[in-house]
Amino acid sequence: MRNILFRTAVLSPLLAALLAGPAPLASATTGAVTAAGGSAAQVRVSVGNVKAGPARYSGACPTTVGFSASLVARGSGTVRYRWVRSDGTRSAVKTVTVKGTRKLLVRDRQTFDWEARGWQAVEIIGRKGLSRKAHFTVGCAGSEPVVYDGSHPLPATPPARPHTPQSPQTPQGGGGGPETPTEPIRAAASVTAHPATYKGQCPATGQPVRFNGLIQVSQLPARVGYQWIDSAGGEGPIQQLDFPANGPRSRPVVVTHPVKATSTGWKAIRIVSPSGIDSPRATYSVTCDDPGPDLVVTPAAAVDRPTYTGACPTTLTFTGTIAVNRVPAEVRYQWLDSEGGAGPVNTLSFTGAPGAKDVVPHTLTVRGDREVPVVKGSGTLKIISPVTVPDTAQAAFTVTCTDPTPPPTNTEVTASDMKVVPASHNGPCTGQYGLRHDVSATITVTKPMTVKYVWVNQQGPWPGPDPVSVTFDKAGSRTVSNVFFRTTSLKGSMRLRIVEPAGVAETERAEFDTVCTN
Repeated sequence: MRNILFRTAVLSPLLAALLAGPAPLASATTGAVTAAGGSAAQVRVSVGNVKAGPARYSGACPTTVGFSASLVARGSGTVRYRWVRSDGTRSAVKTVTVKGTRKLLVRDRQTFDWEARGWQAVEIIGRKGLSRKAHFTVGCAGSEPVVYDGSHPLPATPPARPHTPQSPQTPQGGGGGPETPTEPIRAAASVTAHPATYKGQCPATGQPVRFNGLIQVSQLPARVGYQWIDSAGGEGPIQQLDFPANGPRSRPVVVTHPVKATSTGWKAIRIVSPSGIDSPRATYSVTCDDPGPDLVVTPAAAVDRPTYTGACPTTLTFTGTIAVNRVPAEVRYQWLDSEGGAGPVNTLSFTGAPGAKDVVPHTLTVRGDREVPVVKGSGTLKIISPVTVPDTAQAAFTVTCTDPTPPPTNTEVTASDMKVVPASHNGPCTGQYGLRHDVSATITVTKPMTVKYVWVNQQGPWPGPDPVSVTFDKAGSRTVSNVFFRTTSLKGSMRLRIVEPAGVAETERAEFDTVCTN
């Protein structure tokens, strides 16, 4: 039966590099290699009889050229080696364990889609230079052969029939029995790269290039052994692909390769078994644009009256700007103040040119009281995203109340005995949800009534603005409580605020300091 030829859909541009190749390294056939693990033990290695087969080829393409070399290692330790090629690519590094004297034949092979000339040599990792080079020349004759892909299926062949004494196989027309010679199972593969060419920003994890492979067989059932080979990593592991008797004769295989820097390369599928040939190379080219400087976000904050003396309550207004050093950029931010207030999370979008933009102002009402007429605090502009350092800007204020807010007049309700337990913790924050904190306070009334209250932490009402109701059918006191959990460190405060009836003083703040050492 004549040979079935495989045509490449796209001729590999990398083969042109074979004509030039990198500057050759100094030839090295013997030398000592330090054993793995950094011990003083040495392994002496010699590499000889480096050959290409066939060294010269002229005929239909694609064709495969095999390379071999004899490696002799003496000593105790580990030898690591790889094949180096004139097109600048290298095979995967392989490891050989040596104890005494070990001789082995190392091999590699490359499939060429069109005319090429170059060399391959063995490099012993940890030793300068290469072995002698095995030079080769590939000349392709005739028209481009057929590639078996999704558009050109591999022709089917009759399944092989077992030879038995009851049913001897005889040549067709021999008249000796019903059986005729059959062809062995053959396999073919094709690969395409998506995208084959890319130019733009490359993610930190690499620009993904997807390789879609298709493996076909000429008969069913069949099992194909194959491996991915490429210009970057050499040979991948051998994998098995089963084709059941009642299934299709082609199956797709896919692999994705992340490219992290501007480079060109290729991937192909090597058919290990049954008889077959490596697929043509699917080439790719990735050009990563210069991402420019890292994004820097700079917040700035100010208050309209950093120092104020006068009647209270009074309202302060905080303003600010956010600047970026490159575009496009999107920044999320929020105002926090020292009185426990928290503004909404807003977003600024930057396009056009780098620069600064104003943020939404934040207001704070300072009341003061007769016992504490001077109030010191701040408003904080916090960057939520992206992560930046520093991520906050503060504007401090000092308010001196000459006519502070009179004390609450409602004496029918009082709130007291505010607690957070534990108030201090330094250690693991374990448990199903983390470290549990119990929050409690006491509400006292002088007559039957319904009281509405909210908890307030360092950022505002918690867990939300909706008040909780508690009904007293007679005068007395009740303890109200809540819980929260922490898995990360936090230093803050809690207090109880009576919403209804009005005019009731808040409890004192109960401070807590939780340090999680998980």
